[in-house]
Amino acid sequence: MNIDKNPDEIYEDYMVAFIDILGFSSRVRDSIANPESFSKIDYALEAFSKLRLKTTWKENNILIEVEEDAQRRTLNDYYIDNMARCFCFSDSVIIAVKADEHVEERCSALVAILAKIGADLLARGVLIRGAISIGKMYVDQNQQSVKAFGPALIDAYKLEEEQANYPRIVLAKTLVDQLAYPIRKMEQRQPYHQYISRFDDGLAGFSQLTFLEVMQSSKAILPQKKFMELFDQIKNVIIAGLDENMNSTRVFAKYDWLKNAFNHLAIKNDQDWKDKLSRQIRDVQTLDSKHNIHYSFINEGK
Repeated sequence: MNIDKNPDEIYEDYMVAFIDILGFSSRVRDSIANPESFSKIDYALEAFSKLRLKTTWKENNILIEVEEDAQRRTLNDYYIDNMARCFCFSDSVIIAVKADEHVEERCSALVAILAKIGADLLARGVLIRGAISIGKMYVDQNQQSVKAFGPALIDAYKLEEEQANYPRIVLAKTLVDQLAYPIRKMEQRQPYHQYISRFDDGLAGFSQLTFLEVMQSSKAILPQKKFMELFDQIKNVIIAGLDENMNSTRVFAKYDWLKNAFNHLAIKNDQDWKDKLSRQIRDVQTLDSKHNIHYSFINEGK
């Protein structure tokens, strides 16, 4: 890097995701004696590390290609394999995508792949939290380099650290302001519109559950059997997390938030599904003839 250059010539416009793997330190300590904890750490880091490879992005182009909102446009604008960089260190992941143009298309591609990874990790008992911002960044274009810094990264880190709170990825206002809101015509819709929602606390973003909602009818991505397996795996992970963390209020609150989000998923009814109530995670305050206080027993056989 030429340090004699004007900073405006060094910094470029990037969309930056900062992701935190929750409960990482306790899992690392536990991994010495527990192979399952080691396996979860390794799987999570490998899932994000693969984003360093162009082939990973190309393989996941189908997440965009199945979207009607993208099919009406130039699909090439959604392919970001040549402009995305990923850096992993300990429990933190940074993903930087050039945002000098086609911000909406590139946001769609980034959000879709993060939602997919998030659902897969949740099904394996790994919770993540993060934030996406947009702004100035310096990213060394040498593929072997790990140099990346700038105001956009600081904004994403602070938003994740101070406000994300739950297993979700939230968007900075600076990014939301560059997206197509409010939508006044269907022609304005982009793939990210299916993922992003406004949470009760005012932040915008998506959770580790959102992939289930968006891809429930996309048989090319999630055949019905695979979808139902993923749905049940995630449900069981949340129930186990509630039971195992009753004496850890901070962790319990994250699983309780997931439980509420799970129960509000807009999953369509069809002949393969029972009624909506039977799919939900029942609360321990539900009337139970045996007076159980564990989610696993309250939900047993449901």
